[in-house]
Amino acid sequence: DEVLDLLKDVPCHADFIRYVQWHNYALLMSQELDVPTMVLHYEKYTTDYEETTEKLLEFLEQEAKGEPPEFITGKEYREYYT
Repeated sequence: DEVLDLLKDVPCHADFIRYVQWHNYALLMSQELDVPTMVLHYEKYTTDYEETTEKLLEFLEQEAKGEPPEFITGKEYREYYT
């Protein structure tokens, strides 16, 4: 009941529930299937872009190729991923 009371003030609460469920299931499946995972917080790009990028590339077992696009906090990169 308490959770439902909190959700009534959340816009698009059904989408919020789906978002939470997706992440819960993704974590559960990665554990059950023993899939390597990396939790990456968007905010880390703001506080330490270089270290965050290096850790991501290391996790993916990839090398950096060229210069990445400039990271701008809060910017959406839709045109970059078309």
